[in-house]
Amino acid sequence: MALLFVLPGPAANAATINWTNTSGGNWTNAANWSPNQVPGAGDNAFIANNGTYVVTRDGDISVASLTVGGTSGTQSLTWTTGTLGGSARVTIAANGALNLSGAADKTIRGVLTNAGTVMWTGTGNFVLTGASGLGQVQNLPGGLFDAQNNQTISSDGYGSEFFNNAGTFRKSGGAGTTTVGVGGVGSGTWSAANGTEIRFQAGYSFEGTNSFLGLGAVRLAAGITLNGGVVTENLTLAPGCVITGTNTVSGLLTWEAGRLSSPMQMTIASDGTLKLANTPDKELELFGAVLNNDGVVNWNGGTISTRNGAVINNRSRWNVRTGDPISWDGVGSQPSFNNTDTGLLREPPKTVFRS
Repeated sequence: MALLFVLPGPAANAATINWTNTSGGNWTNAANWSPNQVPGAGDNAFIANNGTYVVTRDGDISVASLTVGGTSGTQSLTWTTGTLGGSARVTIAANGALNLSGAADKTIRGVLTNAGTVMWTGTGNFVLTGASGLGQVQNLPGGLFDAQNNQTISSDGYGSEFFNNAGTFRKSGGAGTTTVGVGGVGSGTWSAANGTEIRFQAGYSFEGTNSFLGLGAVRLAAGITLNGGVVTENLTLAPGCVITGTNTVSGLLTWEAGRLSSPMQMTIASDGTLKLANTPDKELELFGAVLNNDGVVNWNGGTISTRNGAVINNRSRWNVRTGDPISWDGVGSQPSFNNTDTGLLREPPKTVFRS
């Protein structure tokens, strides 16, 4: 049976209905609710009674809004298939939990707000769809959205769908890639466990301070805006990416391929390291952007292609470990590489053969 949240219109007998059975039980059992009736279309349902228990969905659910989470214990609801429809709102409070499992896709046409825990397992994708502010996920500060699979957050194409993260998005399972294929605003933490990857494939904007942590990888592979602080253990600019914005990078940032594009000013902080490519056949594009180095740049390979007055300011240590060039394609004003009095430009050591 599907888990279906809909708001078909004003209901004549809309009510506030509260879950009361702290031992857990089935949604469709009227005795588990106060008053003793199963929430219906237009009703506001609350699973907020303190205690640790699981509410089992055993039929379709049609409500105006649903709030999960009390002030103590953990209140959990499982969603295996179906749609959060209409303009319905589902709120997971600080002590609430939503378990997404099973092989079927989960579709959101309303708004899901999480200040608790969302556990995403199974093989079903997460589909956002809707216009006029619908088809949205809001992961609030303190909220945890934990992906334990290799599935995709995708859009049905209305154009207003987004996944905002001000809390923690963690990939803790699935030895592969979880893809964020919708836009949104990130201002929190993105964490990938060893052997896993979080990949962004749609326009996404990281604002304020974002932390990219863990032994896995976070890869930016589409139009991305980075504004503010970037704290990273594992962030990679992957082939196909176009990056704009103004940011300061602490920790390790790997630039495999793609473009830093105007308006863009990236500063590698004193505690930051920029690793440029791993192989000499990749092109790194610097188009009208400014790259400031106050930390360490390790240029391991890849032509740096510039245009439109691109500027590189080396104010610290730039290690050259390749014979690839910094080139200008003749478009726009001539770029510049400025090595300041404090900058150290180090070429690779010479090989000495002795008889």
